[in-house]
Amino acid sequence: MIYGRQRMQSSFTILCETDTFILIRDNDDPECASVTNAAAFTIETLAQSFDLTNRRVLYQDTMKRFDELCHDDGKFTGFKALSQSQQQFFGALLANHK
Repeated sequence: MIYGRQRMQSSFTILCETDTFILIRDNDDPECASVTNAAAFTIETLAQSFDLTNRRVLYQDTMKRFDELCHDDGKFTGFKALSQSQQQFFGALLANHK
């Protein structure tokens, strides 16, 4: 038996954009999948508006942890955990932007 598959969409906010990375935050929208669960959609959506060629895509999940959505040519390829020092750096970056 074949079942239909609905495309999962995420809801996120772009927090910071530089030449080397884009930092987003999962909006924790109950109507959408998390950025983690809809990572391919998230990368594809960002690739429509930004050149991701030399940019990392970093995100803050609903637990306030920062991680990376790895990609190649606008296609999601996997996750990469950020180190404790990177967690602190991006936490401070957001604290200074408020």
